[in-house]
Amino acid sequence: LVEDSLQTKRLQITFEGINESISGDNSQNLTGLYSLIRTSMETEQRRTYQTVKFLINLSNRNSSCKEYFASTAIQWEFAISWLKQQMQTSWQWSPAQNVSNEDTDTRSFQRTRSAQYTLEQAQSLLQQTTT
Repeated sequence: LVEDSLQTKRLQITFEGINESISGDNSQNLTGLYSLIRTSMETEQRRTYQTVKFLINLSNRNSSCKEYFASTAIQWEFAISWLKQQMQTSWQWSPAQNVSNEDTDTRSFQRTRSAQYTLEQAQSLLQQTTT
């Protein structure tokens, strides 16, 4: 990430998107990652998981992202609840099967060790922001 005076604005646009009317019929719409998660939860669970994982990994690597997450926790708490529900209701993971949410062609979520680890990181991050 570029660290400058516009960093927070870029994070806001990336995570929350932008929906501005410039003048008359001109408008500027950009879907943010939070919105992508909300709209893909039912139909593209794997994409939802990948987006959640990306956001969690990014926040763990960059203090500015972590601070931004802390300030917008209420906007992504739903994603953590969704992931927790998926881990509880998806089929049970078997060590004999080599499945991944990263390289499969399906749209459905697969319960994996990586997903469990992502959930643990997400819950820890959420707990840090609410305490």
